[in-house]
Amino acid sequence: MSSTILTIRLKAFHPYYINRFILLAKQLIQPLSFVQEKQFFLPRRRERFTVLRSPHVDKKAREQFERRISQRVIR
Repeated sequence: MSSTILTIRLKAFHPYYINRFILLAKQLIQPLSFVQEKQFFLPRRRERFTVLRSPHVDKKAREQFERRISQRVIR
């Protein structure tokens, strides 16, 4: 009997969407008799960047933004 390993890597800006997809995937994969072994939580990545508010007059007026990317692996 040969075993097939199914690995899915998920990325999202909000962990809520990853959780929703995992619940959906469990429902779809159950009839195919794949066994979900483990979930691996990968580190959350942050991207920070600064933008000038007014490019002409005030050089010191800046806005800072942050984007967080959550990652998870299902195996």
